[in-house]
Amino acid sequence: MPIERKKFELRVAEAMPKDVGQDYIRIDPNILKQLGLKMGDVVEITFFKMKTRTAAIVWSSYPEDKGKLIIRMDESTRNKLNAELDDILQIKKIEVVPAESVWLTPINPNVEVINEQLFPHWLENRVVMKGDIINLIINDTPFNFQVDSFTPFVNVVMVNKETIIQLKKHTPNSISINSGAESKDAQLDGIKKFAVLQIKECMRSDLGLGIASLDSDVISKLKLTKGDVICIENMNIKNKTAAVVWTSYPQDKGSRSIRIDGTTRNNLRGKLTEKVRVYKITPTIAQTLILAPVRSDLQIENEQSFITLLVNRVFMQGETIPFLVRGVDYIEFMVIDFTPKGKVVAVVPETKIECNPGPAIALIYKRKVQSRMMGFLQEFLNQWDELPSEDRQNARDEFIEKSCKRFLDRELSEKEF
Repeated sequence: MPIERKKFELRVAEAMPKDVGQDYIRIDPNILKQLGLKMGDVVEITFFKMKTRTAAIVWSSYPEDKGKLIIRMDESTRNKLNAELDDILQIKKIEVVPAESVWLTPINPNVEVINEQLFPHWLENRVVMKGDIINLIINDTPFNFQVDSFTPFVNVVMVNKETIIQLKKHTPNSISINSGAESKDAQLDGIKKFAVLQIKECMRSDLGLGIASLDSDVISKLKLTKGDVICIENMNIKNKTAAVVWTSYPQDKGSRSIRIDGTTRNNLRGKLTEKVRVYKITPTIAQTLILAPVRSDLQIENEQSFITLLVNRVFMQGETIPFLVRGVDYIEFMVIDFTPKGKVVAVVPETKIECNPGPAIALIYKRKVQSRMMGFLQEFLNQWDELPSEDRQNARDEFIEKSCKRFLDRELSEKEF
């Protein structure tokens, strides 16, 4: 008879496509047995590295996963934990009680159109903890909600048809960008004050919002307020992105840190613990934002529905944004253009969202070309000052010929695209 274990440590693996958006996890049936679990029970999942936890319904793993110490979960569940694939999580069985009432805070604007009485049906049999982000597709429009509180006052509850769902009409955490007149800062010029900060993982409640939480001492130094926009510059490769300044956390005071989520880090091409340069900028209000799916086989019918996820966020050309499409899959879109022209734009409710019918491959190609050519140019400039004036013309011609040859022969082989 196997020895019963109260806790298990498992490695995170990606959910199978048909399980995405279902709010359950899959583990080996032998582990279920040792934990005294059966399919449909609820487990608490803890990520000690980030000091986060969530709860989920457990199901048996697929036959090919038998004997593997893995836990399959989708990106939505991983985001609740600030976890990534191959991270080690601990699970244990917990008891869950039915939710009498649940208060949700809408992250998106225009939620007045939603009928609260339908929420028990949409959320039936879901387990929630305070602070969880819930993704819903309602009438082909994506909405995000944060679990603010619930009764009874326990750690985890399960929603059923009798649960009373209440939406907060005005949330203190709704994002509002402080916009102003166009300035040199909006063109990323004329930098007067900046700070060098270390990247930290964002808090679970801040995921997917395009915000940055800074050390409160830095906020004072840069004369920033909640809702201001900052440019974040990767000091290693000079890549830039923008984010909205948000509430600082007490534990970060004096740490000279900036908390940003994985999407912002990807656009920055930065990693946790790396150093970035931060300074205030003023964005241009976007009249039109043009997106293109990175995946070529995606068809979008109601592109304006994305406005609910984009309002009060700031973007640069070439940045990618992941969306939960049709509630089943995270799809990446790229910002390929916007009007009026500028370095950074802020999306407002009046911004028109357009989707380019073709994938964003062309712009991805262009970005790779520009990145490599800038590398060649830097090599040339490093040698320029050392050359006598009479040799510079020949050096320039040689640089162009050499760069084009490298560019065509090696740097842009078809296998890279």
